[in-house]
Amino acid sequence: MRRKRFGYPVQPGIGYKQSSAVSGLIKGKRPVHIVTSGDLRSLQKGQLIIMSRRLGARKKLALLKQAHEMHLIVLNAREVAHETR
Repeated sequence: MRRKRFGYPVQPGIGYKQSSAVSGLIKGKRPVHIVTSGDLRSLQKGQLIIMSRRLGARKKLALLKQAHEMHLIVLNAREVAHETR
């Protein structure tokens, strides 16, 4: 691997890193980590949010409903739907 011989996996090297302007973007937007409903107030329509994994099901549902009313895109909404079953 170190000698880059045929038949071995490729090791990461210089040139594989993204630029800092593009790094961390999802669908061209930077996601926002949400913990409380107060965090939602400063967001704009169409912004991406990720709800904290430390929230309970009841609070996640309340935040999901509020985010839906504000037309925000929740990236981990599938996890909330799974918990409600």
